[in-house]
Amino acid sequence: MKRYKSLIVLLVAATLLLAPFSAFASVREGSGEASLLQEGEYSVKALSDRGQALLGATNVEDYIYAQLKAVSSSFSLYSYNININDLSALISDVINDNPDLFYVSSSFSYTFYYNGRTSEVTPQYVMTSAEIEANSVIFEYGVDCALSIVDSSMNDLQKATVIHDYICDLATYPQLSSGTVFDQNGYPVDDLDEDIYHSAFGFFYDQNIVCAGYSLTYSYLMNQLGVDCEYVSSDEMGHAWNKIKIDGSWYNADLTFDDFDYEQYQNTRGSVQHCFFLKSDSYFQSLSGYFHYGGATFDTCNSTSTLYDDAFFNDVNSMIYVVNGDFYYLDPDFTNGWVYLVKRTQQGTEQNIGYKLPATYITFEPGIYDKDGNSYDAPYSDLLARLTYLDGRFYVAANTKLYSMKLDGTRKVIKPQLEYYVVGLGTTPPGQEVSDGNINYRNVIYNIYGDVDDYELDKVEYFHDYLSTNQNSSYNNYPDIDYNGYINAKDYAMMGV
Repeated sequence: MKRYKSLIVLLVAATLLLAPFSAFASVREGSGEASLLQEGEYSVKALSDRGQALLGATNVEDYIYAQLKAVSSSFSLYSYNININDLSALISDVINDNPDLFYVSSSFSYTFYYNGRTSEVTPQYVMTSAEIEANSVIFEYGVDCALSIVDSSMNDLQKATVIHDYICDLATYPQLSSGTVFDQNGYPVDDLDEDIYHSAFGFFYDQNIVCAGYSLTYSYLMNQLGVDCEYVSSDEMGHAWNKIKIDGSWYNADLTFDDFDYEQYQNTRGSVQHCFFLKSDSYFQSLSGYFHYGGATFDTCNSTSTLYDDAFFNDVNSMIYVVNGDFYYLDPDFTNGWVYLVKRTQQGTEQNIGYKLPATYITFEPGIYDKDGNSYDAPYSDLLARLTYLDGRFYVAANTKLYSMKLDGTRKVIKPQLEYYVVGLGTTPPGQEVSDGNINYRNVIYNIYGDVDDYELDKVEYFHDYLSTNQNSSYNNYPDIDYNGYINAKDYAMMGV
């Protein structure tokens, strides 16, 4: 009898030892779908409690990112012990958190074992290897140009502001397909157009993006600058925006709502609102915040601080620049129809630079609906005054005139009477310099109300007529014609005047 008992024990032990090998033999296959903003999907998949614990204990997201960045045909997750029920949420978060993976498809396949443990993952890509390589160059160059506007004098608030304005200044909401369905507020619910509009790559490619593209571009650039920034996605609204962390607190930022253009599908340069920038959750859920609802984030980042709900920039509808560590912007006086160029230090001290400029007052009254379908009026006021900065000086468009202003407030009228109101003012974006013979330089660009064409400042005429010493004026520091970072006599000589 003892002999049989010993044999049974040996059989049981052998069965237990062989169990892992039988598991390997019973590998199964499956397919999954990630929820990707860059493909116009606004639902956020959630990890199980076990999946969340794994994220905190392993570097699995870094590993997946590295594999997708290397365009791996497949990779193993066996050592991370990921359950297949968490796989879609995990891959979704990796791609949504890393917009430089714009070439990765939402579809993937995988193998797993009898207990649900993931083995191999086989991703799919929407571009060929050659296309990925070429478009990654475009992406990285665009990122470098955007980050070039940030310098060491800026704190996190200033970085967040200038990158917000940079995107809103250059981006254009594209004309959607005839099959697009819109909600009662006029925002697309089901955009049938190209996925590129939803991606950060779309911004760096040709600046045509919808809300997901704004959100992904902002989160990517801010994270590159070391400022925590997350995407927020609302499946109910069919909309995306951002959460950004400034001085330890999270705030909402909706760049899509802050980008205001006069002509539909045409970019009005320099027309940037700040009504939806660095706001609390309570503000965003109110009429002032245009009733944002249903917003979900992969990580918890509640926005309870109201510090910027009534910030200095709320009424500023010009670009905000940071020069030598100080804010500069046009402060509107809606009551009297004036604007001032204002310098604001990091300590909050404000100073008017130069004299006030007259500007035409315009009010828009869009109808806004809340999630229950109730209608509200949400008037928005705009003063037709725009600001841009180039070559060590500001340029201001007010009504039908164009001014050039030094940092000390000295100014000249350089376009005394344009045909109609100037509604857009900007500069040639970094990396898109103008070629004139052997000279490459950036230029001032402006738009006139009712005219979708861009007009460039004639830099030779401008230099000769308004800034040269021939004018016997104290206003004679030369613009950086050769754009080498220095303003000196060489610039004067290069213009041949």
